[in-house]
Amino acid sequence: MAKLIWIASYPRSGNTWTRLFINALIKLHTGSAVVPLARADEWQRADPSRYFETWEINPRWYRPVLPAALGDASAEQMAAARAQAQGAIAASARGPVLTKTHHANISYAGHASIDFSLTDRVIYLLRNPLDVAPSLADHFGMPLDQAIGMMGKHSFVMPAHENAASEAYCSWSLNVSSWTRQVRPYLHVVRYEDAIDKPLQTFMRIGRFLGFRTAPADVEKAAQAVAFDKARQLEARHRQSGGKQRPGTFFRQGRSGGWKNALDREQIERLVRVHGSVMQHFGYLDAGGDVHTALPFEDTAAGQLLLKAEPWK
Repeated sequence: MAKLIWIASYPRSGNTWTRLFINALIKLHTGSAVVPLARADEWQRADPSRYFETWEINPRWYRPVLPAALGDASAEQMAAARAQAQGAIAASARGPVLTKTHHANISYAGHASIDFSLTDRVIYLLRNPLDVAPSLADHFGMPLDQAIGMMGKHSFVMPAHENAASEAYCSWSLNVSSWTRQVRPYLHVVRYEDAIDKPLQTFMRIGRFLGFRTAPADVEKAAQAVAFDKARQLEARHRQSGGKQRPGTFFRQGRSGGWKNALDREQIERLVRVHGSVMQHFGYLDAGGDVHTALPFEDTAAGQLLLKAEPWK
């Protein structure tokens, strides 16, 4: 049975392109590409050294354990099926499974959203909510004010449909705090802004957290392996957009600080009112109440706690 490596985040926080890099890094260290678990053959599934990937809400894992069709299942039925679905993921292979999720780490309808008995480790990604809001609005094709409202709903659940199970995003603040409020040796927290501004340091630490002896040269090779046109094709499937490609600057396709031109003062104040305490904890808001794209992580309350708890570094 496999153990799950969760790649968790609130939507629009860099999950897709971070996983692209991790996949390239794994191939560099193991010599084998990460295999989509739903398409893996019998021989690949039996290989304990092989890495796999899946999205937790993939209908393949839910259809066999739900008493109704995905689109017709109640919230209670979906929540009750979640542990079985995650068990099916783990039972499908012997090697580690990179498992994407946007779930908050909560109990919903009396059932945990994440089965930690199946978990090996967690990489949690977060992004300044001021930048998340316009990206979320673009992704879902909704007005910016509606996206801001969605980010503040503690009980928000993305409904299931025929191609995906439901996903409990909750609010941005609850999603972030549910995963990061306790320092754990199996947890590594990454700010999107640090991945952009300090890619070598950030991805070396991700590699080492995954158990690889990652050096700066490995990060550079992995970046080159993830060609921008491939990233753009994958991002298009998730309705993501990237910046213009410049040679050798894979990490610069992402942007931070766009909120300065995308949000008006009232929208900024709405987000700060709802998410201010978590924003301050992670360096998006200073003690005086001024907003920032990202203060140095080592100077934040979160950074001082989390950076000390890295026995694997």
